[in-house]
Amino acid sequence: MQAGTALVMLTAGVLVAYGGAMEFVYFGPGTPQFVAGLVTVPTGLAASLAAARLWARGAHARREVVAGAILLGAGTAAGSGLDVMGGVATLVGAVGSLIPLLWSARARRSPEVA
Repeated sequence: MQAGTALVMLTAGVLVAYGGAMEFVYFGPGTPQFVAGLVTVPTGLAASLAAARLWARGAHARREVVAGAILLGAGTAAGSGLDVMGGVATLVGAVGSLIPLLWSARARRSPEVA
């Protein structure tokens, strides 16, 4: 379960960060797209790093996973609120942040996680 969660979170983080980086290529400073790129690149990278920590450390990286999922959700909400992210990108970011949060809630109730 945690490997699948890490894979979903890693994929969503990389895709959101890549989409944000593409905003830098096509749009200049002062545009809403550039601002969305400034927000989504760090949040996508933070989510990807949290997913790598989940993969490496397992359930002991729960706090990092929650922080990365919240940041990914916030970056997705910001990009969507600026009307820069499309429907598919918003869905990828939302699913990529909700699945780790649900995993964290389930792992918290599990007796084998300290």
